[in-house]
Amino acid sequence: MKKTVLMILGVFFMLGLLSCAGNPNTFVEVDANVEAGTFTTAIQAIDEQRSVRGSVYFQDRNAILFYLDRGMVNHYAGLFEDSARDLEEAERLIEEAFTRSLTLEISTFIANDNARDYPGEDFEDLYINVFNALNYYQRDDIQGALIEIRRANEKLTVLADRYERTRERAASADPNMATQPVTEAAKFSNSALTRYLSLLLFRAAGRFDDVRIDYEELHRAFELAPAVYNFPVPSSISEERSIPQGRARLNVISFSGMSPVKEEENIRIPLPLPAPNNSALVALPKMVDRPSLVDSIEVVLDTGQSFNLELLEDMGMVAHETFKARYSNIVLKTTARSIIKATTGAVAASIAQDRGGALAGLAVGLAARAAADASENADLRMSRFFPAPAHVGGITLDPGSYSITVNYYGSGGRLLFSEHQDNVYVLEDRLNLSQFVSFGSTATALSPVTHRPMIAAAVAAAPAPAPSPAPAPVAAVVPAPEPAPAPEPAPVAAVVPAPEPAPEPAPEPVPVAAPVPAPAPAPAPAPAPAPAPAPEPAPAATPARTPAPAQARPGVVLPGETPGPVPERPIRRNQR
Repeated sequence: MKKTVLMILGVFFMLGLLSCAGNPNTFVEVDANVEAGTFTTAIQAIDEQRSVRGSVYFQDRNAILFYLDRGMVNHYAGLFEDSARDLEEAERLIEEAFTRSLTLEISTFIANDNARDYPGEDFEDLYINVFNALNYYQRDDIQGALIEIRRANEKLTVLADRYERTRERAASADPNMATQPVTEAAKFSNSALTRYLSLLLFRAAGRFDDVRIDYEELHRAFELAPAVYNFPVPSSISEERSIPQGRARLNVISFSGMSPVKEEENIRIPLPLPAPNNSALVALPKMVDRPSLVDSIEVVLDTGQSFNLELLEDMGMVAHETFKARYSNIVLKTTARSIIKATTGAVAASIAQDRGGALAGLAVGLAARAAADASENADLRMSRFFPAPAHVGGITLDPGSYSITVNYYGSGGRLLFSEHQDNVYVLEDRLNLSQFVSFGSTATALSPVTHRPMIAAAVAAAPAPAPSPAPAPVAAVVPAPEPAPAPEPAPVAAVVPAPEPAPEPAPEPVPVAAPVPAPAPAPAPAPAPAPAPAPEPAPAATPARTPAPAQARPGVVLPGETPGPVPERPIRRNQR
C-alpha cells in the first residue's frame, strides 16, 4: 500500500515540476527598458535572460516567446534586419508546433499546458507578418513587404475557418455550451491594419486596382467585426487611393501601449467524490489589458501644417477576440484534467483507507489534493512586446524635406510628451511612411527608409521651395567672377558671366530674365527686377522644384513599367 501511495504522490510531484512556466521576474528589467524607450538595453537583458536557469527565455519549450519578444524589441530599436530574422524564426517554430506529434498534446491532459512547447497565440502569428512587412519596407524592399502582407491575409482566412470548427466541436462535446459566449466563433477575419499597409504598398508599386480592393476590404473589416472596430474608419483613408500629379504623400503611423498579458483565474468545482477529494481546482488564463495613457495624437510640420492621427486598429482587442475563440477548448481540457487528478487522488485515498484505516485514507486524500492543486497552473505564456493601438494619418505635400513633431495627449487634452524628427524626405511616386512607437512616458521615431544617402542626394538636387514672393538680388547670390572696369556693378552679368571681358555696359542675353536695356549709371545699385519666365531652358538659373529621380529598388514598379505578380510564398493550412 505504501508503495502505491508513494507512486501516486510521486506522479503529482513530477506534474508540479512539469507545470512550471518559468520565473516571472524574467520580464522586470526588460519591461522597464521598453517603457523607457531604451530598446538596446532591453535587447541585452533578453539575451542575458536566455542563459539564466529558471528564466522563461531559458527553457527550450519557450523558444517562440524568445524570438517574438526579441524580434519586436529589435524592430523598435531600428534593427530591422535582426528583427526580421527573429520574427521569421518565430514563424517557423509556430508552423512546426502545428505539425508536432500528439505526444505532447497528451501530456497536457495529465499535467497542464505548460508541459508542452509554447505554440504561439493566433494574434501573434498574424502580426509577425505585419511587422515583418514594416521591416522589409524600412529596408527598401516593397516586394518583400507585399509578400508578408499577403501571408497575413491568408492566415486570416485560415483562422476564420478554424474558429468555426472549434465552436462546432465545443458545442458537440457539450450541447449546453452551444449558447455560451466562450463557444462563439471569433468575429475577426479581416485586419484593417493589414489592409491599410497593403493599400500603401500597392500604391507605391503603381498597382491601383489592388489599391481599390484593399480600400474596400478595409471598410469591410469594420463592418464584419464591430466588437473589434467599435470606432469609425479614419477619415484620412479616403485620401490614400491616389495622389495628385506633382505632389507627394506623407503617411504617419504610431503604435502606443502594449498588448494584453495573461493572469490566472482559479475556480473550484464540486465533484461527487469522498472528501477531501470532492472538488477540483480549475486554473484558467484570462487576458488583462495594459492600457495606454495616450488619448490623442497630433502631427505638426515645420511648415505650420498639422493633422491628427486616428485609431485604425487596437491589437489588444484583436488579441482578446482571437483568444476568445480558443477559450472554449481551454476550458474543456482544463476541466477534464482537473477531474482526472481529483479522481486519481480519491482512488489513492480509498486504497490507503482500506489498507491502513480512515486516518491513513484522510492523509493520502489531503496529500493528493494538495499535489493536484499545486500541479494545476494556467498557461500564462504569451509575447509581451506587441503594441496595442495603431493610429494613422496622412497629408499631401509638395515633394521635399520636412521636420515633423508628434505630440501625444492624455485625457483632457494634457500634453504627455512629444517626439521630433528632422529630414523627413517626402518624395513623389514613393511610399513615405514615418513610424513612431510610444510606451510608458516616452515616444521614439523609427528611422524612415528615406534617410538613406542616395535619397538624400536626390532630394538635395532639387532645391527647397522658396516661399518668399520676390527673389533675392542676383548680385548677392552669384558675384561676378572677374572685376569689371566700370565702377557700377553689373547684376545681370553676374548671373551668366560673359565669355570674354567687355568694358561696354551693354548686357548679354540672359535666359532667366527678359532682355534688359543698357543700364544707365545710377547713384546706388538696385536688385535685379523680378525675372519673367524664360521661354528657353536656362542651365545656370535656379531650377523649379522637380521630383527626385526614380531609383531602381527591389520589388518596386516604376512608372511606365508593367507590374508583375507577387511571388508565391507557401503558407500552411493548419488544423490547430
